[in-house]
Amino acid sequence: MTFAVREILKANGIRGRLASYGPDATFDRHSHSTFYVSIMLLGSMQEHNQYGDEEYLSPHCALMPPGFDHANIYGRHGALDLVFDFEPEMLENQFELRGAGRKAHRINSARVAALVTTLINKPVAWREDGFMDLLTLALSTDEKQDRSPPSWFSRARDFFDDDPCSARVSYVADACGVHLVRVFREFLGMTPTEYRLQAMTIRAAGLLQSGTDDISSVAARAGFADASHFAREMRKRAGLSPSALKSLFAT
Repeated sequence: MTFAVREILKANGIRGRLASYGPDATFDRHSHSTFYVSIMLLGSMQEHNQYGDEEYLSPHCALMPPGFDHANIYGRHGALDLVFDFEPEMLENQFELRGAGRKAHRINSARVAALVTTLINKPVAWREDGFMDLLTLALSTDEKQDRSPPSWFSRARDFFDDDPCSARVSYVADACGVHLVRVFREFLGMTPTEYRLQAMTIRAAGLLQSGTDDISSVAARAGFADASHFAREMRKRAGLSPSALKSLFAT
């Protein structure tokens, strides 16, 4: 599976979808004719745009104005996104969108889960309110890290991304010759263990959508102790149960 999408909202000029991207999925340079808002629930993405190359790690929220030109390469375990588009004139008065540029920043996992519940499990009127909350988050002040991470940081992340179910913090720290926790929190806003669990969750979510294995088998393959552990992490990070995700993308 490279790309799959399910519509979750179509009302009053707003269109919302849940989009799933397969491992290393690539989208060549493109732009959107409308305002485009996305919230990455799980996974990671490299974006190439007019400002250079940037990496986004879940959970993060982004706003792109009409005509913003970019290309995307998703992470080795893929990604799960909520995406919305709407006409520029629709909400200009409420949100002062005139002249808005590209904005992207990390958001709290708990806020993500609450938004997903509103956007997927509630009636349409509630979903519109959830979209307004999402747009408010997307327009928040960007809090980018001024410093670049140290040279060993990408190597440390690779250990967890390559084999999230087996990598251990102490082993990775020894291999890189550093203390990981402070740097992970500084540059990713999470501990190495949280990063590892996130990698396991997106890996399991991808396996669940692309194969025929049941939830227990997928959980075991991704390194979780059992299906309940997988379900807790999935709800915590994406606001969805594994069974709900599987049903949404069932063919």
